[in-house]
Amino acid sequence: MSIIINLLGEGIRYWICDIPIHRFNEFEKIKERNNLDWETMLFDFDFLKHFGYSHWSELSNKKDLNGFLVNSTNKIEIKERKKILLKMPIINILNQSSLFDLYSTKKIHFNFKMKKNMKTIILVQKEIGLIGKFQINSSSFKIDKLEFEITLNNYPFFEMIVSKFKYENKILKINSEDLLVKSLNVTII
Repeated sequence: MSIIINLLGEGIRYWICDIPIHRFNEFEKIKERNNLDWETMLFDFDFLKHFGYSHWSELSNKKDLNGFLVNSTNKIEIKERKKILLKMPIINILNQSSLFDLYSTKKIHFNFKMKKNMKTIILVQKEIGLIGKFQINSSSFKIDKLEFEITLNNYPFFEMIVSKFKYENKILKINSEDLLVKSLNVTII
């Protein structure tokens, strides 16, 4: 049996960029000289091209990371073919209104290491739509074998996000997404 999990609502995609201090200082001088904000500069393809980058993701030495915001408007939908098995606000996974935990969650803290002689910049792209579609092939799907990894509302996001899904202790990979970019933000650490 094939089970589909859809995440509907708002999410974030982010890149953690460690920029050499001398390069960051160049960026900062250009920013101040032209009275620009960080978003205008770092998400501008012409600016990036001048420094040898074709896309802002190249500023990061890691692939993009993403997450699904834990709030009252975002929904999770679990289907078997066209039959909906579960549709609920994602905030329900926090188990706040139940005597015992209905959903398996693992809470982690967002943290990263600052590198010497580097300035850390986090590029954040907020998105809306079908944030992720996952597929599970199982002969007998059990919701209690689904684990939600929640990154707590730590700096720089100040929001809780579902950062991973596991089923039977295996990380689920996104099969597809259908989203629009809502906003672009830069956080300097």
